[in-house]
Amino acid sequence: HRDDDSLYIDFGNVLSKLSKDNYLSTNYHVDLLSFGIAVEKNYFSFNITEKVDFRFRYPKSFMEFLWKGNGAFLDKEVKFNFGLNFSHYREYALGAAREINDKLSVGIKLKYLYGMENFHTKKTDISLFTDADDFAITAKGNIELNSSGLSDDSTNEFSFSEYAFKRGNNGFGADIGFAYKATEKFTVSANLLDMGFINWKYRTNNYVSHDQNANFTYRGFELNQLINSDSASTKDIGQALGDSLAKIFKIDTLHNGYKTKLSPQMYIGGNYAFSESSSAGVLVYWQSFDRKIHPGIAFSYNHKLADWL
Repeated sequence: HRDDDSLYIDFGNVLSKLSKDNYLSTNYHVDLLSFGIAVEKNYFSFNITEKVDFRFRYPKSFMEFLWKGNGAFLDKEVKFNFGLNFSHYREYALGAAREINDKLSVGIKLKYLYGMENFHTKKTDISLFTDADDFAITAKGNIELNSSGLSDDSTNEFSFSEYAFKRGNNGFGADIGFAYKATEKFTVSANLLDMGFINWKYRTNNYVSHDQNANFTYRGFELNQLINSDSASTKDIGQALGDSLAKIFKIDTLHNGYKTKLSPQMYIGGNYAFSESSSAGVLVYWQSFDRKIHPGIAFSYNHKLADWL
């Protein structure tokens, strides 16, 4: 709030809190069917789960460019490496866990993955360079995007059975884990989840830069040229600019299959039981995506107030 109690957005403070790469993400996982059975020291499970994963990456440099303009980046190349990854797939999984002894339990889950839609940015190398002498802006663009099942084909009628079971986007995955009771009160566990991939073949589109080394320099227009020219020549100037941009950033559309990997997750945890009714734990987490490891940590405390609470 300002001194006059009005609300405003401190964009400079927002920028200072951003990382080099920032993410907006959401995951929607719904069990369509799941059950498990125990047989002596073994436990078997089965699930069918619908999964939608969305992640958008935006660079801090882009937000700074919007706020400060290109004048703040004279003689500097500003890179805008965006990323958008969206997947809709179904997981059919069969799991098995076994109590090896009083201390150790292990488990594994094998998964067949059926892909329905995907959009994947493999490469988005976009940059702007502003010359400090004449303020000319040089732009470069090199992109490679893939999609499957997202193209609109109005000539084909929608078929639910084809959509739900016959798209041919097949993949496989696995989860593994264990729990070890080190002492009567202390237990450690580790789990590695979502190791796998999906091959996308159905109605694929690959959008690739026609010239990977293309660049375009914009030097502006002379004001006198615009003022003294007639409407036809002004239109020609705009047309020439548009043609140059279209030529430099021309995109070729191919139709090749491609593969995407799941985002593996690792959990390592420890839990200490103070008594039969209370315990505390710590959980360390890593997820791998965008060729980086993204960590997290959580602390927990649990207390049983009564048999029903």
